[in-house]
Amino acid sequence: MFRLSVERFPEIPALMGSVKGRYQSITYRQMAEKVRSFGRGLIALGMQDRDHVALLSENRPEWAIADIAFAHIGAVNVAIFPNIPTSQVEYIISDSGTKLIVVSDLCQLKKTLDIQTTKKDLVIISMETPPDGIKNIRTFDEVSRLGEASLDTDDEFEKRINLIKPDHWASIIYTSGTTGDPKGVILSHNNFVSNVEAAQKVIRFGPGEILLSIVPLNHVMGRLADHYLPISTASTIAYVESLLRLRQNLLEVKPHYMLLVPRVLEMFREGILANIA
Repeated sequence: MFRLSVERFPEIPALMGSVKGRYQSITYRQMAEKVRSFGRGLIALGMQDRDHVALLSENRPEWAIADIAFAHIGAVNVAIFPNIPTSQVEYIISDSGTKLIVVSDLCQLKKTLDIQTTKKDLVIISMETPPDGIKNIRTFDEVSRLGEASLDTDDEFEKRINLIKPDHWASIIYTSGTTGDPKGVILSHNNFVSNVEAAQKVIRFGPGEILLSIVPLNHVMGRLADHYLPISTASTIAYVESLLRLRQNLLEVKPHYMLLVPRVLEMFREGILANIA
């Protein structure tokens, strides 16, 4: 689905993220280049077809790039809620057999560094440049540059795509709110694609129309409505900076669509009632 959108609408903005308070976009062609570079970098690091790799991050362009790169090389995305404590992250990494984890910022990096003290073979990639003195990790950009410099990974990248079948695992999503330890739910490529195809008949996203992404992408609903569905239609995904910045981001982005959950509607209501009072 992603490659078809790139082929049909290469110059339409794919992702929008806020950098120093201003939204910047990359096109589908540029996103495809980033996906390829990062995917090749993962291959150069030794990631194999069917390996389990994790994402511990808030919604942002790198999340989408990493997930699509995982899909291209046949890796299974173990998506983790960014607000859970270190002990739960460690449990999920151990239970899922995760070999590599991509984290967003220093807060998430500290969790994985604590885990790395006992799980020394865990590969950590940080989307943001960490403070000086932190060792045994790589940055997102470093992995992408590694991929670009590793000439033999280009053919392997294409080979991996052709190996993927509809029933191959695409992701493991760990449930929240269940009794006992979280349970890992296995979802195949076909699980996601069939949901997208069904949703396309009801929700008419158009090429270049903007969706403001707010629901966590590690959640299955967020993955469908804020990620695979807009990507399949060559829509533009803009990522909210935070719930506290939602009102400002709405004014800045002027989205056509936004998937809302009850808590966000409650926030709107509380704000309206406070102004009325």
